[in-house]
Amino acid sequence: GEGIKPTDLTQILLSYGNHDAYNYLAARGPWKDVGKLVTQQGIHWTTHWFEEGHRTSENVIPGFNLIALDVDNSASTSNVPMKAAMELLSDYTYLMYESKSSTPEFNRYRIVLPTSHVLKLSEEVYAKFMTNIYDWLPIPFDEVTNQRNRKWLGYNSTAHYNEGKLLPV
Repeated sequence: GEGIKPTDLTQILLSYGNHDAYNYLAARGPWKDVGKLVTQQGIHWTTHWFEEGHRTSENVIPGFNLIALDVDNSASTSNVPMKAAMELLSDYTYLMYESKSSTPEFNRYRIVLPTSHVLKLSEEVYAKFMTNIYDWLPIPFDEVTNQRNRKWLGYNSTAHYNEGKLLPV
C-alpha cells in the first residue's frame, strides 16, 4: 500500500488560473512563495489539482497539503480580529491576509496552513475533515468552504507569515 507522505515545504500543491472554472494550472512550489500568489489581484486559486484544468468536484485529483480557511466576521457572528487568530495559531506555520471585504471593525481574512502530510481524501471525507478544523478553532469560518474544489480569488493584500509546526493531520 501507499504510505502517507510528510509535507515537504518546498513542494506545496495548489492550482491557479484567471477563470472561475477553466484552465487551472497545477503547481508545486515553495511555501515561501504561496503568499505572492494568493495576494495577487485577479488570480483564482485552489488547494487541489484538477483533471484537464477544469475546476469541478468530479475532476479533483486526490492529494493536498494545504488548507484555506475563510473568516467572515460580521455583526451577526462572533468577531475574531486577525491579530487574535494569529495568537491562537502562533504555534503553527501559516500565512494570513485580509480579503477585499475586510473593514477595521470587522476583519475578514484568509488563513492558509500547510498540513503535516499529503492527504488523499474523498469529497465526503474532506468535508468532514474541514468541519473538524472549523470545530477546533474558535473562529467564525465560512463553512461552505469545505469542498475540495473550492476556489478563492486573490486580493492585493499583505501576506503575514508565521513559522511553527505544521498542522497535524
